[in-house]
Amino acid sequence: MEISDAIATLGAQVVVDSCFTNNDSCDLVVLDSTGAVVKVFNPQLNLAQAKVEGIDFETSYRMEPDFFGSQTESLSLRAIVGYLSEKSTTSASGTFTDSVGGTLYPDYTGTLSANYSIGPWAMQLQERFLSESLLNTTWVEGRDIDDNTIPFYAYTNAQVSYRMEMENGGTWSVNFNITNLFDKNPAIIPSPTGGQLSSSNFGDEWGRRYQLGVNVNF
Repeated sequence: MEISDAIATLGAQVVVDSCFTNNDSCDLVVLDSTGAVVKVFNPQLNLAQAKVEGIDFETSYRMEPDFFGSQTESLSLRAIVGYLSEKSTTSASGTFTDSVGGTLYPDYTGTLSANYSIGPWAMQLQERFLSESLLNTTWVEGRDIDDNTIPFYAYTNAQVSYRMEMENGGTWSVNFNITNLFDKNPAIIPSPTGGQLSSSNFGDEWGRRYQLGVNVNF
């Protein structure tokens, strides 16, 4: 997708990079007396061009196993993978910035899921992942920073449900969900404004959590 005369936000990291690398957008960056960044403005801007390009892959497999001969069973596997090849903006002054591979736009994202049902019971395991990313796409390791990477990240979700039919033809079901089953923490990274550390938004920041739901259809 390519948009001319786009209106969008660049993101705080891109604004800082544009200022220090190309002397562009420096009016949006506030420095203290030592030259350290203390504030970054991220308003909607008029851009000359914005472009997003990538490919999504999906594959699935379904079968009816016979683990328990007296029960109706089904098993399905599904994989969805997204590849982002370009997420770029060109400012009104002509500065080109491609954010692919950075903290907000990893090259690859994906979801793998397995579903198994037997009689009124159904179970699901889901694995979500994000490929290794860079703290700053303009930095060079060994020169600008010792380690510029955020490691590959994945976490697991699980669900168990029970569904039954009522005599009047309606149905009721109970669902128990666990998000981030193994309580996987996001990476701890330095702040783009310097000084303090923060948890990366490149992952699940809330930790393991539970949800119980009851549905009734008359």
